[in-house]
Amino acid sequence: MSHTHFLCMAFVPFAFAQAVEPLLTPAAGCVRFSQEHGAITAVTPSGHTGSVWQSGENGLWSARFADGSTLHASSFHATNALRAFACTSGPGPDEWTFTYRAPEMTVRVSARARPDGIELSADASPATQALLRFDLPGRLRFAPDSVARFIMPHNGNTGLGLALNRRFFGPQPASRPSGWFTASAGPSGYRRLYGGNLVQREVYDPAVPLAVTDEGRRWLSPAVVARISQASAVVNRPPSASQADLVLIDSANGPYLSASRLGGTQGGLWRIGGGVRKEEAPTVLALVAATVAKLAAAPEAPRARIGLVNLVNGPERGSWSEVTVAEWRDRLSAIAARSRGRLTFTELSSPQDMLAAARAPDYLCILNPYGESIPVPADNGLPDTLDALRAYVKAGGHWFEVGGYAFHSVLRPTRFYTYTLSYPVAFSDFMHLDSAHGRAALYRVQPRAVTQPWAAAASPADIFVPGELSCGGDERGGCCEHAFHTHVAAGATWRTPAVRMTLGTPVYDDLARYAADNALTRTLASKIAPETLSRLKQAPLLYLRGTCREKDAALERLPVPTLVHFADYLKGGFDKEYPDHLPPHPSFGSPEELRAFFARARAMGHLVSPYTNPTWWCDEPQGPTFAREGNAPLLKGLDGKPRHERYHDNTGWTITLWHPAVQAANRVTVQQFTREFPVDILFQDQCGARGWHYDTNPASPLPYAYSEGMIAMNDEDSRVVPLGTENGWDRVANYQTLLSGLSWGLVPTEHGPTWVRLFKTAYPADTWEIFPLALALMHDKAIFLHHDLGQFVTNDQVLTWTLGLGYSLSYRVTTEMLKQDEHAQWLAWLSRLQRSVCARYLGEPLRAFTHDRAPLLAAGGDPRRASDDGTLDATYGDVRLRCNLGDVPRAVAGMALPAYGFRADAPGLTAGFAPDGTGYVTQRDGDRSELWLFGHPGAAVAVPVPFDDTTGFTLDGAPETRLNAAAGLLRLTLPPRGSITRIQPPAERAALAPRDWPGAKPVIAVIDLGPGIAPALTAVTPAAWRTALEASDLVHRHGLTLRTLTTHDELAAALASGPERIFTIVNPYGELLLTPGPGRWRETLDAVRAYVNRGGIWWETAAYSFHRAVFRQGEAWQTEQIGPGGLHHLRLPIRAGEVDQPPEPLRVTDTGKAWLGADLAARVAKCASAVNRGTPSAPTAPATILVTGIDDGFIGGYRLEGWGTLWRVGGFNPDPALTPAVAVASLLHQYTTPPESLPPLGTRFLYHATNR
Repeated sequence: MSHTHFLCMAFVPFAFAQAVEPLLTPAAGCVRFSQEHGAITAVTPSGHTGSVWQSGENGLWSARFADGSTLHASSFHATNALRAFACTSGPGPDEWTFTYRAPEMTVRVSARARPDGIELSADASPATQALLRFDLPGRLRFAPDSVARFIMPHNGNTGLGLALNRRFFGPQPASRPSGWFTASAGPSGYRRLYGGNLVQREVYDPAVPLAVTDEGRRWLSPAVVARISQASAVVNRPPSASQADLVLIDSANGPYLSASRLGGTQGGLWRIGGGVRKEEAPTVLALVAATVAKLAAAPEAPRARIGLVNLVNGPERGSWSEVTVAEWRDRLSAIAARSRGRLTFTELSSPQDMLAAARAPDYLCILNPYGESIPVPADNGLPDTLDALRAYVKAGGHWFEVGGYAFHSVLRPTRFYTYTLSYPVAFSDFMHLDSAHGRAALYRVQPRAVTQPWAAAASPADIFVPGELSCGGDERGGCCEHAFHTHVAAGATWRTPAVRMTLGTPVYDDLARYAADNALTRTLASKIAPETLSRLKQAPLLYLRGTCREKDAALERLPVPTLVHFADYLKGGFDKEYPDHLPPHPSFGSPEELRAFFARARAMGHLVSPYTNPTWWCDEPQGPTFAREGNAPLLKGLDGKPRHERYHDNTGWTITLWHPAVQAANRVTVQQFTREFPVDILFQDQCGARGWHYDTNPASPLPYAYSEGMIAMNDEDSRVVPLGTENGWDRVANYQTLLSGLSWGLVPTEHGPTWVRLFKTAYPADTWEIFPLALALMHDKAIFLHHDLGQFVTNDQVLTWTLGLGYSLSYRVTTEMLKQDEHAQWLAWLSRLQRSVCARYLGEPLRAFTHDRAPLLAAGGDPRRASDDGTLDATYGDVRLRCNLGDVPRAVAGMALPAYGFRADAPGLTAGFAPDGTGYVTQRDGDRSELWLFGHPGAAVAVPVPFDDTTGFTLDGAPETRLNAAAGLLRLTLPPRGSITRIQPPAERAALAPRDWPGAKPVIAVIDLGPGIAPALTAVTPAAWRTALEASDLVHRHGLTLRTLTTHDELAAALASGPERIFTIVNPYGELLLTPGPGRWRETLDAVRAYVNRGGIWWETAAYSFHRAVFRQGEAWQTEQIGPGGLHHLRLPIRAGEVDQPPEPLRVTDTGKAWLGADLAARVAKCASAVNRGTPSAPTAPATILVTGIDDGFIGGYRLEGWGTLWRVGGFNPDPALTPAVAVASLLHQYTTPPESLPPLGTRFLYHATNR
């Protein structure tokens, strides 16, 4: 810690201070200071008259001490003897020194001019206790209306940077609070209602089996009872036995679902007796929904409303409750919809709405989805809220609390936004304001002065100082803060890093200066060998799961090059036994196998990058190193205690990176992966994701040296092997080759962890947009890609986002998945884009970037939705990316793009998605031109190409086909590929309705197996189907005849006859499928598939299609369970609900209205049926939905791989009057109109063509 002696100076007399205004006048503008206490009074860039910002209520600086007390420069004054202030010019030219003396601390601030602005630094000498935080400058103020954009870094776990607009800093309307502040209330709320404490067990208590009580069996359906009887849950916050008047679900730890009458007789305060993890969320959702449904079945007048608290700009889910508000909304609204008008569903968007509902007489149920938190209208509003809740329950209402310690905290509305983040993990210490009064930026200058990784231990002044950035608004206007987190003992003197304020400079120029001033200048080419870098740019990352032998065998299936990443080799398993990573786990393979796999992969041209984590040591169990070294290497906080960590079920401890045992352990890992098992990239998790911590371990040179230790470790290791890490911040990024993350809060990827939230769900989309701060600083210095473990490019939406952000591509598969066309072809498409597009822009500087949310906001709806975020237009090097981030077609900078479409342009290169959704890449190199297409086999496509009409192409595998563009478009039908071939209708029938086909009229067949076997889960008998069909226009007007199929032989013959002879076959038996004998159901399904593919129409009439086989043995009928394998065999999706799901209102789709007609559509709208085995439409199995329920398709048809239709009715016991009527009408439509054009089906394939 540096010790600085103050210059000898006399305090300037106040009269003199008044005569000489402290003023700095760099070429860039003017900065004025107060004569009385040194506050910045105006910051005026050249050419402007107003002030961009100025000191706020704290003055030039502020400080916080170990006991939490604060000291502000504004409390000093030139006339104050206790807290004295003096200013003097010098010691250098165009420089001022401001001195503050108080019993608590002495501070000297130097302010000097620079050509681009000013520079501040301070010496702080606390007198009585340790100094922990120092803000320099102190809080700055500005007018919200003046803001054009305020640029801040993101948390590196969240995003790349953001530009906040004036809406962010101003007061939010009362109807739209800026957010909700969570404040602890402790156990007082629970005690107020229950009269005592609940049973408080361990936070990480293990799950225990659940038991349905006798009362629960009376309340809940048999299906729910059966489900819960097989379930376990964490029951760590149950009520005591005396607090539960009604228990539906019990456990060894206490009640899990219970109600207290709160002194009444009819109502109930219902609680889930534990924190709700992701694993318990489906159980809790089903339990509570079933309880509400029971109450809704016989509501007592006048209680006819179901309320859900859903706060404007509220949390997506509750504290310690993993069921989302949206999931509660879907369940509760469905219950109300199924009541056929007896109940209504209402969302309560504020605490006032919630209390009004509790005081109204007509609410049957009110559900608070926020777990341990309850909304309150004001700071002291909890008692009144709980009293209203008690009165509501005593009067007969039912209130639901759905996770954790009920009422343990309150949610209070806030009128202003604040955005605060520590550095690290903020990507940079940088802020920039564009305003009506000009531009200004604020950033630290602390380049790394040491030349050896750990040399700062001997030079404390060179140790990195962590910091904090904040901005927001309040009643006084907009504000921002810039702080250092330090630890200066009483009696010592510490000098801050320099803080620069630039004036009038464009933001990208400011970022370039920030990088240069902080020596963030290591280029990507300096971190990795040229040949390896060339392959790395061309290699998508593939997280490959499987044993070592399985991975080795899969190498032949990978596009070359691929960056192979994996973690399943780890000695103790994932997040177990660190810092010991090797030898590999026995279930993975032997060391010899791992070494051979690495060698073979690299010899083939791939790159390998195993996962490691040097940042914490795991216990339960400890690895050999931890067991040997004990607790000496563990980080110790200011309280002297080690810091425990938990990730899911894995636990361990934060370590002191300066400790010799920690350094030795990491060096072993690096040595293992550079000498024994050589890798191309060593991935070290969490090096870029960890924030800073105080560390009083004796090995740490200063209590705030944790982040310096992280920088030093990265510096050391990067000298040995190229590195990759999770997320990142600029000081670590200076040593990293791969930065994996920085997009959780921006990109709506699939299969992410439950804690992931899009940033626009916390801060409204109309208050900010993406600003590429991290990309501007580091895109030419590191390769960015999504998180290596949980965030991958799995669909067109994520792909377009990824390219727009200038990222490298990534995917995750098992070795078995690589054998499937769906995954192998998607990986091939990613690999092509990686080599053609990404390789061109990786390592290149950002040239331009515009994120435009205007299309999102103009479209209406909830702007928080993941399906749309406007457009991106970005340029990296010479590659321009125009990207549609929305689910509707739109133009981006003059380029028409489909939903989730992109267009990439560079010299000799175009790539993108055509308006019809076909992916394409074109490349031209001299006389050689190449074209890649990514689309559905058999699809007629049209893609834009930059080739003239004279350039002919030959498609690989089809040398006889010569292709030429016309008017900038290349049109072709993609050849068959893969195991699925789309069967088109014969040319002579494709344009004709079946009624116009030549030859005899076809017949309608109905399966009727006679006595001894009855339809399953449908009341519509074969006779009823025949009656409906005989009365139809198909028979009376068009002359079709009916045939009854009574045996499997007759069914097999009908299926083989094709649609020319058998127009349709109706199976009235619900879940039953007629088969020739035991174990032979696949034969029948293959025949059904062939019949439909050749144009036939098959009707499944209820429930879970093909769930049981029925066959004749002698004179008796026998059944055999098929289960989900039947639909899986046909590659058809199904959405299964509860067995006893109640009927719900039905709705005819727009397609259904065209097919069924207005009269029948009106009849359907008056019907209800259970939709518990729905007919969803999926990319691999698109469906024609005629009738839908609340959330799912009810009557829908699938084309399989051909041009017929397999129809399904997706629910138990459908309305007997409805199903035959819809089937007859749809058959009439299909008989009198030509076959519908075939939608794209299944897997898209990559095709290649050249002009050779």
